[in-house]
Amino acid sequence: FVATINVYANSQENAGEFVLSGNVKATVSALGVTYEGTANLTGGTIQNNSTQVYGGGVCITGQSAVLLDGTQILNNQAPYNGGGVYIEGASNPASFVMKSGSITGNTLSEEYGSGAGIYAWYAGKETLVSITGGTIQNNTGPACNGQAVSLARQDASAGYARLQFSGNPQISGDVYLWH
Repeated sequence: FVATINVYANSQENAGEFVLSGNVKATVSALGVTYEGTANLTGGTIQNNSTQVYGGGVCITGQSAVLLDGTQILNNQAPYNGGGVYIEGASNPASFVMKSGSITGNTLSEEYGSGAGIYAWYAGKETLVSITGGTIQNNTGPACNGQAVSLARQDASAGYARLQFSGNPQISGDVYLWH
């Protein structure tokens, strides 16, 4: 099963507003994109969601791709990794492309969390984060590494998640490389 989700928050089809808010999940995030899924997020808000594992706002795994172009990922929470967005290239590649929009106010609740804004984990397959515009700011956690972005790998013999910057994104907080 292959699915594509297109969210055009400022279109006539949905009366101009898309909000995914207030979800509390036992496993993954408010919006999980897995197993060859694609999500094109153009406008709207993913806010005030929490998970007990990772990816408070968006979780991307298993040959999946997410395009963020105008959507706000705001005030979401995860315990350890990816308060706003979690990307994992494990069984298949995964990608997250940010053209515009914002990832702000997301938090990690546990002391050793990483990637309060974006957490990308290479677990054997390509994991790509491409940021060409938008804003990443005010993402926090206790003793958090990578308030803006954290890149990690499965083990010392593996590659790393890949981060590409171009354009004029506004980023505050650190970018952390973990191994």
